[in-house]
Amino acid sequence: MAWEVQMNPLHKQITEIGDDQFTRYDCRGTAREFTNGAKIDDYFTQDGSRYTFDKMLSSKDGWRQFDTDQDAWYFGVWYNMDKKMTVTYAEGDVHVKYDIPDMDVEYNEMCKFYGKAPAWCTTIDEDGTVTKHYSR
Repeated sequence: MAWEVQMNPLHKQITEIGDDQFTRYDCRGTAREFTNGAKIDDYFTQDGSRYTFDKMLSSKDGWRQFDTDQDAWYFGVWYNMDKKMTVTYAEGDVHVKYDIPDMDVEYNEMCKFYGKAPAWCTTIDEDGTVTKHYSR
């Protein structure tokens, strides 16, 4: 009987992305564990983009994008407070962190690491006053 490693709840969805060798996400490592009990699974693809994860991690399932000044087709971060998970896509590398014991602490750490979120909109009044608008 083979021993099976417990993977994150998104493992099946991620490994089923794509239909050929260039868009398939291969699992590179499983369950690096932190002292607080959180785990990370790692994946890689030769030819992907963050937009796959924008579609997969739907807000109706509690997922939210974590805005950074680095967001682009090759980089994105998402989190789910209820599922206690984060997903990071960076140039083909995907890191799924799960079993996070305290999402408030995790969120605050993400804010420290990535810095202030960029404004989602900037307005300029007739008098030249510049106002930046933020989602949070």
